[in-house]
Amino acid sequence: MMRVDVNCKGSGLLAVCLSCTVLSSSLILSGCSGGSDRWKDARPPLVDASGVATFNGTPLEGAVVTFRPVEGNYAAFGRTEANGEFYLTTFDDGDGAVAGEYNVTVTKLDIELQENPDNPQVLPPIYHSEQSMIPATYGIVDESGLTASISSDGNDDLLIELVGAPEKKNVLADNR
Repeated sequence: MMRVDVNCKGSGLLAVCLSCTVLSSSLILSGCSGGSDRWKDARPPLVDASGVATFNGTPLEGAVVTFRPVEGNYAAFGRTEANGEFYLTTFDDGDGAVAGEYNVTVTKLDIELQENPDNPQVLPPIYHSEQSMIPATYGIVDESGLTASISSDGNDDLLIELVGAPEKKNVLADNR
């Protein structure tokens, strides 16, 4: 907190001193106001983007969909709900995506942690069983074969249809 001592003698001088005090306080406080956020101001415009993901014809719940721009720097992602619906996020929850062309990946993993068979005393467990609930290639940007176009008006009808069999593999995590 800032303290200002004002020593004014005479009523005319008092008015001038009070005016100066109010003016300087206003200037100091205006410098502390929220103002604009240069990072938010530099963000590109976003459009609403949502859709549905299915696996073998049924809604895909709990998957992560990632939209990576073919050109540009702003990826978007979403998590599918019980009915397969997803809403894309770029900066803030559900804010949409930048209009453009995208390569799309989808991942849905079921991970079960297990004791390290070589050293069960190690915490946390570093050995786990990882099962991709969809074909793992859908999670690899160069192999998924999934693309999407988001128009400048936005899209609420994006459809991602996946087919195949789940894949299971054991993974030894690097716990250094």
